[in-house]
Amino acid sequence: LIYYPTRDAASQLRPKLFAQLTPQTTVAANAGSSEASEAVQIVLGMETVSISAASRSDRDAWIKALLGARGGSAIDMSSLSGPAVAEPGLGTRMRMTMASAVATSSLGQAMMKNYLDPSARTLLRELVLVAAMYADERTAASLKRSLLDVCARLVVAVSEGRMPADANLDALYEDMLSFTQDFLMYSRDQRLKAERGPEAEMAALDIPALITPFSRVAAVWRLILAGSCRAPVLARFDEVFAFYVRADLIVALLTDVKYRARLTEIDRALRRLLEVF
Repeated sequence: LIYYPTRDAASQLRPKLFAQLTPQTTVAANAGSSEASEAVQIVLGMETVSISAASRSDRDAWIKALLGARGGSAIDMSSLSGPAVAEPGLGTRMRMTMASAVATSSLGQAMMKNYLDPSARTLLRELVLVAAMYADERTAASLKRSLLDVCARLVVAVSEGRMPADANLDALYEDMLSFTQDFLMYSRDQRLKAERGPEAEMAALDIPALITPFSRVAAVWRLILAGSCRAPVLARFDEVFAFYVRADLIVALLTDVKYRARLTEIDRALRRLLEVF
């Protein structure tokens, strides 16, 4: 069982925790006063994990799955092999195309609300504004279309579980966490510099070390798209990646007072996402 606590009070993060479901693991229903308050309780040694269920049938499905998994062998995700991404069905391709087609419309924005956390939507908005400030008008407009296009397609693909069969999910999580924490550290340093002046202690800005883990995550995103999208979509992904993951832009974002408002909003969005994930 892999799960996240609601909140770790000490670190304000939600660390990923692991527990082996043994034959002795107790799984029971926690009947609420209404169907909406149903939950599943799993007793793991001295601790009890409670999983909220959307309905009684959802609760019963969880109980059946957990009871069936008791005493099973642990799975090493890195040992899985097979095709990178299974061939998508017609329904998936249609949903990805529709999501892309309406990504910049009011309908598209409404659809994105069903998939993305508010902080993720804030992050997208700020990335669009950064492009508008850094690039010329034509380039910024192209980047906005491409960014929303590939994000809409990725949202549909990931929501349907279309991850590469051999993806090491723990490594991806650690890479994304490493990038986010390092970026927030540099952002904090710049804020302290603005408040305290040159005497503020700051970590040396190491761009290659910052972007390397994110590049590995982006490579998996591209692989997901490659399993269900044609070359033009991959070209748009490459356009977005090449623009945002570049040393001059990152240095400007972190050090130029011109981008202070954008950096502040990006910082806040990333911190909220850390709490969620």
